[in-house]
Amino acid sequence: MFFYKGELAGVLTQNNDGSFYFTYDEKWLSDPSKTSISLTFPKSEIAFSTDSLFPFFYHLLPE
Repeated sequence: MFFYKGELAGVLTQNNDGSFYFTYDEKWLSDPSKTSISLTFPKSEIAFSTDSLFPFFYHLLPE
């Protein structure tokens, strides 16, 4: 789960093959007062996927 300013914004998941995807929480998407968490992650119902960790999350995850 990914929290932005103390509220659930979405979920970052690592697949078995090491790839990652991020999806916004439905409540976050439906609330017009909630902005995108980053310019690289505009609010969307479509999952963002990549073969390696998104740079935005590098320093936000526990080791």
